Amino acid sequence: MSAPTHPRERALAAAWAQIPLAHDPTAGLGSFTRRRIERMISIVLAVGSVALGAQAFVAALGSVQEPEAWHVASMVANFGSLAALLVTYIVGR
Repeated sequence: MSAPTHPRERALAAAWAQIPLAHDPTAGLGSFTRRRIERMISIVLAVGSVALGAQAFVAALGSVQEPEAWHVASMVANFGSLAALLVTYIVGR
Protein backbone atom coordinates (compact mmCIF):
# COMPACT_ATOMS: atom_id res chain seq x y z
CA MET A 1 0.00 0.00 0.00
CA SER A 2 1.27 3.48 -0.79
CA ALA A 3 1.78 6.16 1.81
CA PRO A 4 -1.12 8.63 2.22
CA THR A 5 -0.52 11.85 0.30
CA HIS A 6 -3.58 13.93 1.13
CA PRO A 7 -3.38 15.80 4.50
CA ARG A 8 -6.68 14.27 5.62
CA GLU A 9 -5.40 10.77 4.84
CA ARG A 10 -2.16 11.46 6.72
CA ALA A 11 -4.12 12.73 9.75
CA LEU A 12 -6.37 9.67 9.67
CA ALA A 13 -3.37 7.33 9.41
CA ALA A 14 -1.71 9.11 12.35
CA ALA A 15 -4.89 8.82 14.43
CA TRP A 16 -5.23 5.09 13.71
CA ALA A 17 -1.58 4.59 14.66
CA GLN A 18 -2.28 5.98 18.15
CA ILE A 19 -5.12 3.54 18.93
CA PRO A 20 -3.74 0.63 20.98
CA LEU A 21 -4.26 -2.89 19.67
CA ALA A 22 -6.40 -5.32 21.65
CA HIS A 23 -3.44 -7.53 22.57
CA ASP A 24 -1.34 -4.52 23.62
CA PRO A 25 -0.59 -4.84 27.38
CA THR A 26 -0.23 -1.04 27.67
CA ALA A 27 -3.85 -0.31 26.76
CA GLY A 28 -4.20 1.78 29.91
CA LEU A 29 -7.17 2.92 31.92
CA GLY A 30 -9.21 4.06 28.92
CA SER A 31 -9.77 0.57 27.56
CA PHE A 32 -12.63 -1.62 28.64
CA THR A 33 -11.46 -5.19 28.88
CA ARG A 34 -13.78 -8.14 29.18
CA ARG A 35 -12.92 -8.48 32.87
CA ARG A 36 -13.85 -4.85 33.57
CA ILE A 37 -17.14 -5.14 31.72
CA GLU A 38 -18.01 -8.35 33.57
CA ARG A 39 -17.17 -6.67 36.88
CA MET A 40 -19.40 -3.70 36.04
CA ILE A 41 -22.24 -6.03 35.11
CA SER A 42 -21.80 -7.91 38.40
CA ILE A 43 -21.96 -4.67 40.37
CA VAL A 44 -25.09 -3.50 38.54
CA LEU A 45 -26.74 -6.88 39.12
CA ALA A 46 -25.82 -6.83 42.80
CA VAL A 47 -27.27 -3.35 43.29
CA GLY A 48 -30.43 -4.34 41.43
CA SER A 49 -30.76 -7.51 43.48
CA VAL A 50 -30.42 -5.56 46.71
CA ALA A 51 -33.06 -3.04 45.61
CA LEU A 52 -35.56 -5.71 44.51
CA GLY A 53 -34.79 -7.90 47.50
CA ALA A 54 -35.30 -5.06 49.97
CA GLN A 55 -38.60 -4.15 48.34
CA ALA A 56 -39.78 -7.78 48.41
CA PHE A 57 -38.61 -8.21 52.00
CA VAL A 58 -40.58 -5.19 53.20
CA ALA A 59 -43.65 -6.39 51.29
CA ALA A 60 -43.29 -9.92 52.71
CA LEU A 61 -43.03 -8.69 56.30
CA GLY A 62 -46.51 -7.22 56.10
CA SER A 63 -48.08 -10.18 54.30
CA VAL A 64 -50.77 -12.11 56.18
CA GLN A 65 -52.09 -14.21 53.28
CA GLU A 66 -50.68 -17.57 54.38
CA PRO A 67 -50.44 -19.37 57.73
CA GLU A 68 -47.57 -18.32 59.99
CA ALA A 69 -45.57 -21.56 59.58
CA TRP A 70 -45.63 -21.32 55.79
CA HIS A 71 -44.81 -17.63 55.92
CA VAL A 72 -41.63 -18.19 57.92
CA ALA A 73 -40.53 -21.13 55.75
CA SER A 74 -41.18 -19.14 52.57
CA MET A 75 -39.26 -16.12 53.87
CA VAL A 76 -36.27 -18.24 54.88
CA ALA A 77 -36.17 -20.09 51.54
CA ASN A 78 -36.57 -17.02 49.35
CA PHE A 79 -34.46 -14.52 51.21
CA GLY A 80 -31.83 -17.09 52.14
CA SER A 81 -31.19 -17.75 48.46
CA LEU A 82 -31.11 -14.00 47.81
CA ALA A 83 -28.56 -13.59 50.59
CA ALA A 84 -26.45 -16.39 49.07
CA LEU A 85 -26.62 -14.63 45.68
CA LEU A 86 -25.45 -11.36 47.19
CA VAL A 87 -22.59 -13.06 49.03
CA THR A 88 -21.38 -14.61 45.78
CA TYR A 89 -21.47 -11.18 44.10
CA ILE A 90 -19.45 -9.67 46.93
CA VAL A 91 -16.92 -12.52 46.96
CA GLY A 92 -16.72 -12.44 43.16
CA ARG A 93 -17.30 -16.12 42.40
